[in-house]
Amino acid sequence: MTDAAVVGSLLHASAMGGLLTLLLAAVRGLMRERLGNRLLNAAWLVVAVRLLTLLPAPPVEMGWALTAWGGVALGVAVCQGTSRLRRARRLRRGRKGTLKEGDWQAYQELCRRYGVRPVPVFYVEGLEAPCLSDGLKPFIALPAGLPPSHLRLVLAHEICHLRARDPLWEALRQGCCAVHWFNPLVWAAAWLSRCDGELACDERVTARLEDRERLGYADVVASTEHRAAHACQRSPRRRRLNRRITAIIRCVHSGRLAVVLGTLAGLAALTLSLAAGPALPARAEAPQTAVCQAVSEAPR
Repeated sequence: MTDAAVVGSLLHASAMGGLLTLLLAAVRGLMRERLGNRLLNAAWLVVAVRLLTLLPAPPVEMGWALTAWGGVALGVAVCQGTSRLRRARRLRRGRKGTLKEGDWQAYQELCRRYGVRPVPVFYVEGLEAPCLSDGLKPFIALPAGLPPSHLRLVLAHEICHLRARDPLWEALRQGCCAVHWFNPLVWAAAWLSRCDGELACDERVTARLEDRERLGYADVVASTEHRAAHACQRSPRRRRLNRRITAIIRCVHSGRLAVVLGTLAGLAALTLSLAAGPALPARAEAPQTAVCQAVSEAPR
C-alpha cells in the first residue's frame, strides 16, 4: 500500500468511526435505561475496531501528510505511555501498607463472589481516589485515609474494574486517540467510553447488592468523588456524579434480550461501516504506443 493509499484509508476509517461515535452517543442518551450500562460500554468496541481497521480507499496525494501524521501519532503515543509510567511509578513509591488479616479474608471472599483472581492491595499515601494500577502486575491502590466503613464497597468496585479488564480498555482508547489524533470525535469517544466504563462497573457491583447496600454504595461513590475533587481543588463533576447515583439507585441492568439485540445491532453497524468502503477508481488501461498501433493496423 502506497503512502497516498494509507492516508486515504486512514481518513476513511476516521470518518466512519466518527459517524459510529455520533450514532452511539445518540443511542446512549435515548436508550440507556433499556439497554443498560454494560451493553453500552461494550458497544464502544465496535467503534474501536472500525477505527483501527484500514480498508483500501482512493489514494490522497499528499506527500507530507503521512510523515506529519506519523510524527504526531508517535508523539501522542509517547506522551500517553510516559503518563501511564509516571502514574504507575508514583503508585508504587507511595505504597505504605496492605490489608489487615480480617480485611484480606473479606477481600478474598469478594473476589470469589465476583469471579476474579485476587491481586495485591496496598494503601497509597497521597492518593486522592481508589484505582487499579496498570502494568503486567496490577494491584488495587487505596487512599491511606480511606474510612474503614467504605473498604468493602470500594474493593468491590475495583474488583469489577479488574474483571472488566479496564487497563486493556484504556490502552485501546489511547491507541485509537494516537492513531486518529486529528479527529475530535475520537477523543470524545474515548471520554464517553471512560464514563460508560465507570457506569458499567457500578452496574456490576449493584447487581449483587441488596437495596440497603445500594444506598450505602451510592454514599461511598459520592464521598469518594467529593474527596478527590477537594484534593485536586476543583468542584465535583455534578452532572456525571448525579448520573452515577441515579443509575445506582434505580439499579438498571442489561437484560438478556437487550444483550442479544444490542450485540446483533453492533455487529450489523460494524459490518455496514466496513462494507461502505469508498469505490476505488477504475484501473486505466495502458495506452497503446504509436509502434503498437502501427503494427496492429498494418495489412497482413
